Amino acid sequence: MILQILTHPDPFLRVVAARVGAITDRTEKTAWDLIATMEQANGIGLAATQVGIAQRIVVMQMPDGEPHVLINPHIYSHSKETAHRIEACLSVPGAAAQVTRPQKVWATYQDLSGKEHDIELQDLAAACLQHEVDHLNGLLFIDKISYLRRTRMDKRPSTVF
Repeated sequence: MILQILTHPDPFLRVVAARVGAITDRTEKTAWDLIATMEQANGIGLAATQVGIAQRIVVMQMPDGEPHVLINPHIYSHSKETAHRIEACLSVPGAAAQVTRPQKVWATYQDLSGKEHDIELQDLAAACLQHEVDHLNGLLFIDKISYLRRTRMDKRPSTVF
């Protein structure tokens, strides 16, 4: 089922998601709905909080080209090297801005069977995971840009800053 993606300034986008305990049939359905929603919107990542679900579930396109479900993702380390890239967001339509993030991250997550995985991501995949984990923590990419750039963005949507 395609879910409605919340858009800024919806206050639910500022909710900090709760850790998923037992992985149930409902968790699995949510994950598949998130994948369908992400794909329909031509996104590369989507967090459950973006559709009004306060659980730590992320779906994203991984470097292997397949969508993956990451339950309770936790970034436990990152590189000192950073990368600057233009980010956009399904919850902030029409806006994009350059964001600086660590170029590489190391993270853990559970899959739908509850198995824990340890991953290393770099470049776009690393930025995507950081972006989606920010959503789970109530943050948006626009929180990572200067006040001046954000003010200009608010006045002129559909512009890259």
